[in-house]
Amino acid sequence: MNYSGFLSKILESVMVNCFEKKFAGIKNKYDIKQLQGRISEFLNREKDKNGLISLDEEYDYGGLLEYFNHNLMDDIIGWLAAPMEKQKDLEHDIISKATSYADANTPLSKKRIESIINTIARFIQGYYFDSIPLGERIWDNQTAKSIVNSITDFLKANTTKLAHEKAEKEYEFNLNVYIDTRREIILNQPLFPWFYNSIRFRDAFSKQLFVKPLFKGNISFDDLIAYTDTYLVFLGHAGAGKSTLFMYLFAFSMIQETYAVYLSAKEAVNNSELLVKINQYPLLDREKHLLLIDSVDEAFYNDYEGYKQFIEKLKMLENCRVWLGCRTDFYITFSSESTSLAQRIIELKPWEKDQYSAFINGYSRICQDVNLSQKIDHILGTEKEQHEIKKNPFLLSLAVFLASENDIESLSGIYDLYERFLKQWIKKEHQRGSSMSDRATIMNSLLSAAKGIYTNNKWVFDDIALKNSAISCLLRYHECDSSEMPIATSFYHRSLAAFILAQRIVECFVKNNWEELHLLLSTKLKDDVTNFIGERFRCMTTKEKKELSRILSVMYYKYPESDDHLRYHEQLIYFITRIGVNVDRFLLGIISHNPQNLIMRLTLAYGCILSENESARQYALDYAKSISNDSMDAKTNRGWTVVYFGDVNDRDPYTYLDNEKRSWEKARLARIRRFTCKNPRLKDVRFWLFDIPLFHSFLKDRNWNDISKSEYDIIQSLCITGKFFNTQEIAFLEKEKAEILKEYSQHLQF
Repeated sequence: MNYSGFLSKILESVMVNCFEKKFAGIKNKYDIKQLQGRISEFLNREKDKNGLISLDEEYDYGGLLEYFNHNLMDDIIGWLAAPMEKQKDLEHDIISKATSYADANTPLSKKRIESIINTIARFIQGYYFDSIPLGERIWDNQTAKSIVNSITDFLKANTTKLAHEKAEKEYEFNLNVYIDTRREIILNQPLFPWFYNSIRFRDAFSKQLFVKPLFKGNISFDDLIAYTDTYLVFLGHAGAGKSTLFMYLFAFSMIQETYAVYLSAKEAVNNSELLVKINQYPLLDREKHLLLIDSVDEAFYNDYEGYKQFIEKLKMLENCRVWLGCRTDFYITFSSESTSLAQRIIELKPWEKDQYSAFINGYSRICQDVNLSQKIDHILGTEKEQHEIKKNPFLLSLAVFLASENDIESLSGIYDLYERFLKQWIKKEHQRGSSMSDRATIMNSLLSAAKGIYTNNKWVFDDIALKNSAISCLLRYHECDSSEMPIATSFYHRSLAAFILAQRIVECFVKNNWEELHLLLSTKLKDDVTNFIGERFRCMTTKEKKELSRILSVMYYKYPESDDHLRYHEQLIYFITRIGVNVDRFLLGIISHNPQNLIMRLTLAYGCILSENESARQYALDYAKSISNDSMDAKTNRGWTVVYFGDVNDRDPYTYLDNEKRSWEKARLARIRRFTCKNPRLKDVRFWLFDIPLFHSFLKDRNWNDISKSEYDIIQSLCITGKFFNTQEIAFLEKEKAEILKEYSQHLQF
């Protein structure tokens, strides 16, 4: 079945006919023709690319028609009139009735019936209550009758003749209609699916839940209107509020006198014709169209070439200016001369006390919980810990949810926050009756989604996801026809996918599940996953860490050391050496095998750098000397470094050798920062053992390009002492330092 075509016809009949009949007498207050045009335009876009509309035999249309005739309108009226706290239950009852009458027995058919009812209800709610003056919002029998008639007329006329009906008119793009439709969609989205009664953007922001962000530098929220003719990039860490800012600016028409259009980067990539249509749309009295393109990092997470091509397409849009939103670390990693677009970078600051206090107070009013703030403080522990979570809007939303569910046990860290959130979320959906599978089944389905979305930016729904709102409501997805399942393109927030992967990896650690771990570690995991795992390590007791170290050491030898298992072994070395206990025995065991793989040598050397064992430290020193001698170790380390720090985005760090003399600007800056850190950690200084010869190797390979006296002074000021290094290491580093300064002097000619 082409579901979108079926739904289009229902909505067109319901909305256009109903509103023409009901509001014909108040055209001066609300232009019914304009409304009719907007609805029709939106519904045309809902049809498939060929304009085909067909029906699916899985429905009992006679039964569905009976429900529409006798129950639907009364149920919708009751739903709209009910107090907010009861609307969810009534909504569930309506869907259950429609599903039963329609004899929708398959998971997909149930899902589609739910979508039909939800869409009808939301459209009626949105257009009726938000467009009609308060005094004229009267549901009477005539209104109900006109809506019921329009629905039943459609079903009677079309249940037998819509198998392959062609669209009567070609779609003509209207930017005003498109913007209005997009605005309605966003306003009716939940702010967070887990918030009180799935509160929508429309209601959340009208009740002062929007908190104006603060930006670094000399710019304020109210200044943004002055930059509509400027290419901007909005940066912020995960959960900083970038998407909320973009949706607020767009949905509430904050950028006036401009065709401002909100899109996710994935939408822009998947619908390149849309960008062309917007670019070609008549400008009239406006300077330029403004594209607010959000979540760039999610669309191009592991795809530098795709990102570069996307930026090139944006540069070609003559009649558009662009504001991009993405994570700070992504932008730093992927930015280069060939991907430059921004005329100005605007970075969101973490929330300050006034901001997060306003958000908490606003939400406590909505859910009518006067003790919410105290509950949150109890969950978050010390004042320092409270601030770390409260300053991040997304993390705060998870803590608010726990508090509202009365899960107020003190947190032990970020990992614990996400773990408890998922537990309470699944529990809540069980209580609502919309998720009947057990927790393990739901988590397995979410893991499958996390793996697919994390690596390929998409995941095809399984049967479990169709039946359980605890899964589907955490995903952003689009419907397919009857032969296919819906396709999820992202989680509600990318960090959820990263956490779910990290959680399963930790479970594999603890349960010694080396076979599944091998599969998981074959995925290209980045620091968003490993950071969660590190958070879990930090919360373990010393006894737990020692036991985990023992388990992982055993798991390491479940596979022979070979190129086929390189990622498995390399990442296990990384994790074992970061648990936080003595792992000398494990390191010495690997050293005794004398691994020849260049990546294994690199990882093992970095694992040995913090050891106090003489043999382990000697291995690290020998590796540093190999870098100094410009061996294959040097090329491999340079290659790993430029990929890791984002100078090279189109290569696999496990196979790339630095032999192309490409930019090393970000890797260079990272080392300078480590050399100049005022309060360095032990690890930061110990890494000088590799940093200094590696820096020297980069300079020689790049023919001493872009050197400066200030860089010379930084290296000269490095203080290599017995506090951090032994006698042999000091001798090596002093020799290396002297050589690099000598060559600096020669090339700087002083």
